[in-house]
Formats: sequence, structure tokens, C-alpha cells
Amino acid sequence: MVHTTDIILYVLAIFWPPIPVAIKKGCHTEVIISVILWLLFWIPGVVYAAYIIQSNPEEESSRNGRREKNRYSSRY
Repeated sequence: MVHTTDIILYVLAIFWPPIPVAIKKGCHTEVIISVILWLLFWIPGVVYAAYIIQSNPEEESSRNGRREKNRYSSRY
């Protein structure tokens, strides 16, 4: 399931690929790779940003970092 934030990041990746990569991964080597790909070859920069967004989905988590169970789901 794609979250709303991921959709916004995909749209942002079309115009400025390093920004969604920085949002997903922080300022690490992935951002440098994204900047280089974006400046030299625009399409690979967009594809790389989409890959980073897809490979790091948002997870619903509680305050203690554990994934919350849906209390309305059936146990059967």
C-alpha cells in the first residue's frame, strides 16, 4: 500500500530527485549518488529516487517503535 507521503515524494522526485532521497535516507552517500545522477543524467536520477522511495516504505509505528496491531482485525 502506498502512503500519501510516498506519493508526494514520487511527485517531488520527478523535479528534484535528491530531496526525497534525503528525506528517506538522511544526508548520506545515497544523496550524493542521487545528486550526481540527477546532474549528469536526469532520468537515472529520477529512477534512483523512485527506487529509494519504494525500498523504504513508511511503517505505522507506535511510540515505542513497535508496529501496532489493528485492534479491529479478526484473529481467525
